[in-house]
Amino acid sequence: MRQSKTDMDNGYNIWKRDRVGKGGGVMMMLRKDIVVNQVECGEGKAEVLYIKIHINKKELAIIVTYVPPKTNSWTNQEYKDMKEESLRKGEK
Repeated sequence: MRQSKTDMDNGYNIWKRDRVGKGGGVMMMLRKDIVVNQVECGEGKAEVLYIKIHINKKELAIIVTYVPPKTNSWTNQEYKDMKEESLRKGEK
């Protein structure tokens, strides 16, 4: 996966975390007037995008995540790790 920020002419910034290989990923669009202080991505198989913003003197964390359904492509432990990685981003 890779993270990128795209600057749009339509008044929005876009952050996305692309899946390497076959399609997919997660994306977040925010108005350009919203101050973004921090952007992080998950490192494992779960697609996680974490953004910290300030609005009206309050700090907010927004997390976009996708954990694929359990298949035979990974072990039970790998699947558990993907779900836990998503939850850890929310605990910051």
